[in-house]
Amino acid sequence: MNIGLPIMVIAVIYFLITSPGFRKAACFISVCIFVGLGSLTAMSIYNSEETVRQQQQQQLWEESQRFTAIKPSDLALEDVAFAKPSYCIGMESSSICISEWILKGAITNRSNYALAWMTFEIKAVDCPVQGTVAVTNAPRRNCRTVGQVQREAPASVPPGQTGEFSSYAIKFEGIPPTDQRFRRTFSWTLIKASPGFRP
Repeated sequence: MNIGLPIMVIAVIYFLITSPGFRKAACFISVCIFVGLGSLTAMSIYNSEETVRQQQQQQLWEESQRFTAIKPSDLALEDVAFAKPSYCIGMESSSICISEWILKGAITNRSNYALAWMTFEIKAVDCPVQGTVAVTNAPRRNCRTVGQVQREAPASVPPGQTGEFSSYAIKFEGIPPTDQRFRRTFSWTLIKASPGFRP
């Protein structure tokens, strides 16, 4: 049995009791050890937080790259039209369906990424009419925007291919009823496209 360690412990206790100088030195060493351990702990926490921060920044950068990889100019849209949702077929005059629409059409993906979904901005605009004929070229100052929403449209289209898309339900909250003095039209603008993966 190794008796060196017990003898050392007894000697330390003895000098702590009998020697003021030894006690001071022991206290100083204890404080240094405590401060050193505290510094190491703080550095470890800082390094860990810095690693997490860098990982979060990397993820944000990758997300920004993912969401901007496909430009609207990389897509060609055809036969885009407003239609009633499938659940409104035969119920067009119901209170729920009378003001709900979807945007549908065909999309050609000319980018190098597989398209996952698109975001459209849809506006409802009232322009003055002249008698019973709508003034299609009415000055913009005489038209009024009565509704504006953004809606996503899922579209799984590989690069270089053409597919169909259909948006989620479009509904303008608080839109005023139609006025005989105005002709209401709807317009759409593709504002964002997102890929699903890089081929």
